[in-house]
Amino acid sequence: MAPKAANAAVRAWAEDTNRLNRERNASGEADRKELTDVEKKIEGIVVAIQDGAYSAVLKERLHKLEARKEELTERLATVPPEIPDIHPNVAGVYRRKVARLAKALGKPEERDAAEAVHLRRRTSDAGPQGVLHKCFNPRPLSLPDRATRALGVP
Repeated sequence: MAPKAANAAVRAWAEDTNRLNRERNASGEADRKELTDVEKKIEGIVVAIQDGAYSAVLKERLHKLEARKEELTERLATVPPEIPDIHPNVAGVYRRKVARLAKALGKPEERDAAEAVHLRRRTSDAGPQGVLHKCFNPRPLSLPDRATRALGVP
């Protein structure tokens, strides 16, 4: 694959991932704010009932607010943890790191350090995909339409 095409694909993937992160974060914030508002309204109705202002309308409104609170709480419980944005030039950063590693592997005096890094990666408890995978691919790669077009994939 040509470096320019790979850069374009990775840049498009990073932009798409970062956009999705921003949308998810904004949605979660809106839900948290609405949940706070709903809880305040419920408290207001409870106070009104305690003060003797009970009516069928208040009861109905209280049930609707409690249902909405439950819905928001469930939705917020399923929100995935916040994922840091991906650097737009992650392909370039990764390429430089791999080049430095390849250069280090070519030098006998640095080979022991490189082997130690490799051994540590293999024995890491970060899962079967290892530490490097966690650093450079926090979620499964899914190329957006722009990325597939940049690669020439139909």
